[in-house]
Amino acid sequence: ERTLSATAKYLTAAAQAEAGQTNVAELARQQGVEADALAAWLDYLGVSATGPVKIEGHFTDIYTNGSGFAFINGWGKSGTPNLAANSSDQPVRIPGNMKPHSVAVHPSPKLAAAVGWRSPVAGRVRVTATIHHAHPECGNGVTWSLELRRGSKRQRLANGIAQGAKEVKPAPIENLAVQPGDVVSLLIGPRDANHSCDLTAVDLTLTSVGEGGREWDLAKDVSPNVLAGNPHADRFGNDGVWHFYTEPDKGGPLGPVIPAGSLLAKWQASANAAEKVKLANEVQTLLTLAPPTKKDSPDAALHRQLTSLGGPLFNNQIRSSRRKEAPTETRNPKPETREDQSLLTSAATDAAGLNPDRFGNHPNGSSIDAANLCIQAPSAIEIRLPADLVAGYEFVTTGVLDKATGAEGSVQLQLLTNKPSASSGLLTIEAKTADGEGPWYSNNRITSHNTPIVVNDGSAARQRIEAAFDEFRQIFPAALCYTKIVPVDEVVTLTLFYREDDHFKRLMLDGAQAARLDRLWDEMHYVAQDALTLVDVFEQLWQYATQDADPSVFEPMREPIKQRAAAFRQRLVDTQPAHLDAVLKFADGAYRRPLTGTERDELRGLYRKLRTEEIPHDDAIRLTLARTLVAPAFLYRAEKPGLGDKAGPVSDWELATRLSYFLWSSAPDAELRAVAASGKLRQPDALAAQTRRMLKDERARRLATEFACAWLHIYDFDELGEKSDRHFPTFTGLRGAMYEETIRFFTDLFQNDGSVLNILDADYTFLNADLATHYGITNMKFTGSNDWRRVDDVKKFSRGGIL
Repeated sequence: ERTLSATAKYLTAAAQAEAGQTNVAELARQQGVEADALAAWLDYLGVSATGPVKIEGHFTDIYTNGSGFAFINGWGKSGTPNLAANSSDQPVRIPGNMKPHSVAVHPSPKLAAAVGWRSPVAGRVRVTATIHHAHPECGNGVTWSLELRRGSKRQRLANGIAQGAKEVKPAPIENLAVQPGDVVSLLIGPRDANHSCDLTAVDLTLTSVGEGGREWDLAKDVSPNVLAGNPHADRFGNDGVWHFYTEPDKGGPLGPVIPAGSLLAKWQASANAAEKVKLANEVQTLLTLAPPTKKDSPDAALHRQLTSLGGPLFNNQIRSSRRKEAPTETRNPKPETREDQSLLTSAATDAAGLNPDRFGNHPNGSSIDAANLCIQAPSAIEIRLPADLVAGYEFVTTGVLDKATGAEGSVQLQLLTNKPSASSGLLTIEAKTADGEGPWYSNNRITSHNTPIVVNDGSAARQRIEAAFDEFRQIFPAALCYTKIVPVDEVVTLTLFYREDDHFKRLMLDGAQAARLDRLWDEMHYVAQDALTLVDVFEQLWQYATQDADPSVFEPMREPIKQRAAAFRQRLVDTQPAHLDAVLKFADGAYRRPLTGTERDELRGLYRKLRTEEIPHDDAIRLTLARTLVAPAFLYRAEKPGLGDKAGPVSDWELATRLSYFLWSSAPDAELRAVAASGKLRQPDALAAQTRRMLKDERARRLATEFACAWLHIYDFDELGEKSDRHFPTFTGLRGAMYEETIRFFTDLFQNDGSVLNILDADYTFLNADLATHYGITNMKFTGSNDWRRVDDVKKFSRGGIL
């Protein structure tokens, strides 16, 4: 409150510092304010230092003919970070988009790429910037920051994230006071340390306020001759105005920015002394009263920022005061038993933090390291933390067992925002997994647990707990199987099949099922030929890694991948005879009888002839298979005639074909072929048994469609389009169901040896909900249009038979 009520005085001192008075202690004495608080104000306003800015990290290497274009040149190494300029009227991709007469930068995983304008004048300028992600189709975007640097201090004017095709144009910075040597910088950093596809088009324009309105424009000043120097002159003959450099990307939360349009932003932009005094008083009034009712206004944001304990004014002061004054602690009486100690609270009730006296003491009375806190489990430690001070921060604590008194112990740690309930036994553990910061090739997945179990390495307690966990996991694995995993990068996509179904096999399958699963996996790898694909993909990945990573981490993978590919190539050669045997077996089924010796030799000879003509194995197999599918024995159901003009008996194979095509409209299945091969199909009992079996099969439906529907001339009735929609508006929606009713009726008639008279007057039919409604049969309940049921007693609804 004391600091905020003197806001006008602090701003008056800041104006004096801006005018050239640099002694903070003297300024504080003159205005009657605290020096520490004044230093915080000056840091926040960016007026706490004078003198020229020392820029380090200038790009020193040049590159030319970027992506083969003579007009694309720039600064930086062949990798990243770098800066490029397009001096032509032509838009190009390098591979990101470069507009005509433009400048673009590309950060690296740890380094930001920056463009800086060193002021050659004293006065006020208007600052505008444009940030445009030049790789809108990929990448996770970039971070950007607009800063004013004076001496060793920085003031962040604006910041944010640019991603996708939309240009980012921060609000203009009006009336920014600059001195000769000040630097206005635009920095582009990798978002989350991922710099893939991070080429970013940037523009920075500074216009002097007042007569003349001189304009410094990055693209106009630099793009025509970017290689003229670094630093680079402006168009007005001033040397060393534009700087292209790099600096470490700090990542993490961005620093405070004075909200645009707020009273303080207006104070900062004003060049009128009287107006600055008036605005300073208004800022003081704002900060000493309740927050503005309009929470999304610039002044409301300013109020939240400057009154927060974690804000730019008070954060450092609180840290300093903690070092000077430690809070007192209210202790509970020492419990007589461990049970009474289960919820020991040892923090002060009013103060923040912990009493320093608690550190350095062992519960048994001995002394330990003064920086450590030692307690006897089970216990609870309560720490009071002001919400404003910790908002946006992560609270991290570390706990270990005491080497002497806790060597064989095991404890669980919890970090809670409310008091724990008294409990014993193992607490539920929840795990959270997230990708940490780092480049794309980093193994940066982080797993955290809300209630970890702490044990000592090599202890009996650890062995006991791990054994129990292993036993549990064997019975209750995390998953029985995993789906295909496809790692995807913006530039290279590596598709692999990961097999992780060990638990599924062990817990759910018998020996035969496990063997079948293994065979299916083997067949998938064989058909996919991923052992060969991986060779090419690995080379692509390795070449991509050389651009911005250490490719040596992939080198141990090279030889195993090559060996696996060589073994697979040999397997392809070894399995070629089996492929030809499979074609001959297929021909047996296609011809609906065993191949003759001549036919078998013909197909084998065709394959060998194709191979001698240097036709690849796969193509030779395809052509041999094609020869089978155009053979007369496949295209025609030919039967051997009797002698002369006399009828002769059909063979078992011919009878099998007749029966199969009549009942199923398809070739004989394996069982029918086996009976035909035995020579018993022409026996009456065997023929009747096969007929009954085939009629019970669902393929007997084809007898209804191919014979009955064709006989009644309603074949393809479901596609009939001859009815007038005006006279029969419901027909189109019902014709498919009507056709299905007929098919189901005849299928039932054939499968159950029904009377032919049922075609005329059967007292039953087959309906779904739509047909039942159309027929006026309302005493049935259906679950949907696919719910088909046999409905009896339909004559009372004037239905019956199928004709």
